[in-house]
This record gives sequence, C-alpha cells and structure tokens, in this order.
Amino acid sequence: MMGTMESTIEIDAPSRHRSKAGSKSWPAGRRPRIAIVTSALPPQLDGIGDHSSRLASVMSVYADVTIYTAEGFVPDALRGVQVVQSFDPASWPTVMNLIDAIVANPPDWLIVQYNPFCYGRRGFNPYLARALRQLRRACPRMRLAVMIHEMYMPANSPANTLMSMYQRWQFAAITSIADLSLFSTGPWHDEYRRRHPTRRSLHMPVGSNLDLVSADRQDVRVELGLPPDAIVLGTFGGHHPSRLLDRLAEVGHGLRAGGYDVRILAIGPAGPVVRAKMSNLPIIDLGSLAPDSVSRYFRAIDIYCCPFFDGVSTRRGSFFAGMQHGLAVVTTDGYHTDDGLRRLHGDAILAVPSENPAAYMDAVMRLARDPVLRNAMGERARKGFESSYALPVLAKKWRDALELTADEAQNQ
Repeated sequence: MMGTMESTIEIDAPSRHRSKAGSKSWPAGRRPRIAIVTSALPPQLDGIGDHSSRLASVMSVYADVTIYTAEGFVPDALRGVQVVQSFDPASWPTVMNLIDAIVANPPDWLIVQYNPFCYGRRGFNPYLARALRQLRRACPRMRLAVMIHEMYMPANSPANTLMSMYQRWQFAAITSIADLSLFSTGPWHDEYRRRHPTRRSLHMPVGSNLDLVSADRQDVRVELGLPPDAIVLGTFGGHHPSRLLDRLAEVGHGLRAGGYDVRILAIGPAGPVVRAKMSNLPIIDLGSLAPDSVSRYFRAIDIYCCPFFDGVSTRRGSFFAGMQHGLAVVTTDGYHTDDGLRRLHGDAILAVPSENPAAYMDAVMRLARDPVLRNAMGERARKGFESSYALPVLAKKWRDALELTADEAQNQ
C-alpha cells in the first residue's frame, strides 16, 4: 500500500488549523530570504551536510538562500547559494559568531539543522540556545525552524544517562523558542506532539541524498567482476552502532550454505568494519565514493540489506537510497519505525522485527529464491519513493510548512 503526499499540510497548533498550501504572504512582493545553519557540507562525509546542501539547492529556486557552516574546510560550491563559514563546532563559544553574521543579512526564516553532536563534543553546546535567543531579539521579524535529526541520547547506560540529561535540556531550550520544529522520524514527532500540543511541529522525512545516475546493470557487474548468477548483497553508509552489520554477515553465510554464489558489495566508510565481519565471504569494498558513483554501483545490487537495531525510520537516507534505485530492500522494524513505512512491508520492502535474526534470514532467502519477486518489489519501492519521499515532494512539503507557519503567525 503506497501513501501519497497530500495537497494540504497540517501543522500542530492550538487551532489545529488546516490550510491550503501555497500562500504567498511570506513575504509580499519579493523573494524570501532563508538561512540554514549546519555544521557540515560536502565534500565532508556527513549525511546532515548532504541534506543541507540539497535542501538549499531546491530552496534557491524560489528564495535567496545562505548557509552558515563550520570553518576549517573548503565547501563545494552550490549554485545560487551563498556559503558563510562562521563557527567551529569544537569550540563552544564560536557559535555566538552566528549572531553578527546573520544580523548583517537577516533572513525571513532561519533553519537550524540540529543533531546535538553537530555543535559540540559529547553533544553539548551551552551557547547554541543562547545564540538563537539573542538572534530572535535582534531580528524580531525572523522566524526560526529547527530540523531535528536526533533529539538526545537514550538513557540506556550510566554514561548515556548523564549525556541524555544535558542533551534533553538543550533540546528543550532550542525547540521552546522555535516557530516550527520538524522531526526526521514519526515516533519522535508523536512524542513531542503529546508533550507540546500547542506548538507547531511536523514530521519531515530526510529522503535520499543521492541523484539517480543512468547506468547499465550488466555493464556495472562486469566492471566489478561479478559472475552473472551471483547474488549480490549490498550495503551503504557508515558504521554507526545502530547498523546491524552482523546481520549482513549472517545472511551472507546462510546464502552460501544454501548453495548460492553470494558476494558482498560495500559502499561507504563502513567497508573495513564490514570486511572484518564477513569472515571468508567474498567482498568488494568500494569505500567512500562521489554521489554519482554511489548511484552507478547501486545498479549491481540484487538485495539491499539495511538492518537497524532501532528499526528503519524516515531519517535513514541510506535506506531511502535503496528504494530510490528500485532495489529489493530488506530492513528491520523497531521502535523508530513509523506507520507509513510499516505499510510498505510485504509490498515495496521487507521490514522484519529488529530483534529477530531468523526472520531477517528468511526474508533475504525468500528474495534470493525469486528474482521475479525481487524485481517486482524493487519497482514498487521505486514508485513508493517517488510518490512520497523524493526530493521534489519533500521540497514542496518544506515550502508549504514555512508558508503556512508564516500565515498563522501573521494572523495571530
């Protein structure tokens, strides 16, 4: 069952007001000015940096966009987007530099890309909320949106409990002064909405950070030296603890024991970790590649494996990349999985309980036995991605959210 993006958008507010998208009241008679704060940008290997770059490029079609980012690297040029390097994430007080930089060119909207670990060691920067409060006072007409890529660490160990305490304070301080809080997962948004039903908030998936590149599947497989009958298990991304890379090794050995000529294709910085877990399985480690090359080599994959211990969610760009490329995707269902993704299970993707390795093995074996099913699920995944999670769809959702929030603020 594929969900489609609605033509209207609901933002949680006291009136539960539902308004048609596309209002032109922000601002009248000129292009809006939008500023984005992010601690990273390409060519750095950083998913939030990639997301910021793509978001800015789309917004630059209808707005004057400036990105404020970290110092100490040379960012890729972005057509139609100004980039200002103004702070050092390793030095807490330097985030206050944003005040003078932004006041010199005040935007209509300031969008803060928020993950606590982006702005300070151990996910803490006591100056960040202070800087935003001072900006609100210095630019009273500016509206603030915070895109939550991670709220705070779970309190699942003594060390994490302490970290969670101060990160929760920081999260509360920042979202309390925002005009709009956007959450990259549905469960996070649901939790926030229960606690703060009168604040404007929205679930905003991240989508994929890749563009599709045309390539012939057989040509790519020949280039990689893959036999025609080999089953290629693909993985893409970093080696974050949430990724169940052991699960990939288990299904690889299971397929080999079942008589399949199985190969592992690893793309991204997790390659060395994947190699270490694969034992004697044949692996092609392509390492970190330019986005166009990543898209091209995706064509060689038969079954795309992206299991997460907390379940797949709409903040997982690596997962969306598999759907985008029309691959047969096997992932996991956990406490971060929202209902929209659960509805795709069995039709466009296979999402089995994250705590059940046997179910994951069964799902991969099912796809390995049935190439027709692989192709059909991949095609449904591609269509589901394009209808609900592709960049043009999410870009419209962003614009609608900003315009509607501006309308409601103006009418209050």
